[in-house]
Amino acid sequence: MGDSLYEMSVFAKVVATGSLSAAARDLGISTAVVSRRLAALEARLGVRLVNRTTRRLALTDEGASYHEACARILGEIEDADAAAAAKRIEPQGLLKVALPASFGHKHIAPLVPPFAARFPKIQLAFSLSDRTVNVIEEGFDLAIRIGELEDSSLAARKLAAEPAVVKRPPDKTPPPKPGADKGAAAKPADKDRKHAPAGKPAPPAKKEPPSKKEAAKKPAPAPAKSKPAGKPKAAEVAKRKPR
Repeated sequence: MGDSLYEMSVFAKVVATGSLSAAARDLGISTAVVSRRLAALEARLGVRLVNRTTRRLALTDEGASYHEACARILGEIEDADAAAAAKRIEPQGLLKVALPASFGHKHIAPLVPPFAARFPKIQLAFSLSDRTVNVIEEGFDLAIRIGELEDSSLAARKLAAEPAVVKRPPDKTPPPKPGADKGAAAKPADKDRKHAPAGKPAPPAKKEPPSKKEAAKKPAPAPAKSKPAGKPKAAEVAKRKPR
């Protein structure tokens, strides 16, 4: 295919310039090379394209028809090359990218606005999923993966190292209150002593009156026991014995 296109371009240049020597100058090759290429093209097609004379070249009917086809084909190739070069200068089109969900939200999403401002003709299509996609079958242009890659014929480039870290959910236990001892709330007496001014003795702990419940729980005081009646005392005045 490469030789065929080259022979077509040589033939078209010969027709455009009107001579083998002029075509050789434009192509930057020798006249002998132009003559050999033209002869090889005619041999491959099996027809005579040009009638050569000492003064000029004349196209045959087959040569005229073939020249029209060559001009159209070579023109389309030039247009295709120009379009590809323009895209290389200013990228455009659809770019499909597969990303891990958390990585895409954290690292890639903030970069989308500046990227879109720099390349306005590129349409981004993200697939945020933790599954391993098939780049070829699913039509992705690019895929970012975390971890070891399997053997593949795809071109890969290491972006960064990601160390493995084991994490646990945060502890939701409320912190102990200031002044508490091992989670126990400070007693009123402790609070009074805590706020006593330096250099002065702490005031005595205030006794709070018992609550109604505590008073109800206390047993009623036992009634005082009466002392048993003692033996009657001897009469203070004894009767006189008879004489």
